[in-house]
Amino acid sequence: MSILKGELKSLIESMVKRRLSSRLNLLHLPLVLVMLISSFGCNEREPRVAPADVFKAGETAPDFELVGIDSKLYHLSDFKGQVVLINFWATWCAPCVLEMPSFERLYQSLKHKGFQIIAINMDAPGKDAEVKKFAASYGLNFSVLRDPNYSVADKYGVSGFPETFIVDRDGKFISFSDPYAKSKLVRIISDRPWDSVNYIKELESLL
Repeated sequence: MSILKGELKSLIESMVKRRLSSRLNLLHLPLVLVMLISSFGCNEREPRVAPADVFKAGETAPDFELVGIDSKLYHLSDFKGQVVLINFWATWCAPCVLEMPSFERLYQSLKHKGFQIIAINMDAPGKDAEVKKFAASYGLNFSVLRDPNYSVADKYGVSGFPETFIVDRDGKFISFSDPYAKSKLVRIISDRPWDSVNYIKELESLL
């Protein structure tokens, strides 16, 4: 994503310096929009809870109760004893869709070692069938839950999609050594190559 931001900056600077025509600017607009979306994620509305880094490593993650696309009721506490990756996403969010296949490959690589993924979908009420169809089309085998009213997203201060948190076996937030950001993060904003060697290695170290 840093590469995309660099390319975006260079593109904008080039467009300004060369004073490109309105027609050429319009031709570049889709590329600019794609880069912006991939770099900063998607947002549909402002969160009711400030998205600042209010959570610290070692703090207990808020428990929740949500219904999955399999019609079963889930709680975060149900997964105690396992390392859990919690991802907030939406089907209309391009970066979210981009990282879904990598989540599935990551899950298949680590599920036998005490690792789980909870993908909390934020599509609007009444979209259950569409979300279920999406999950089936991508062959997602991890838990996909629905939070159309943002009840859990607001507890976590989610400001956009995708946003990801990692919780340890005791249900406490982990400060994840993000290979991309090259820093420890409790809140991971935007998409990541979760099935890459570096990410799998870091996650394995938490198991």
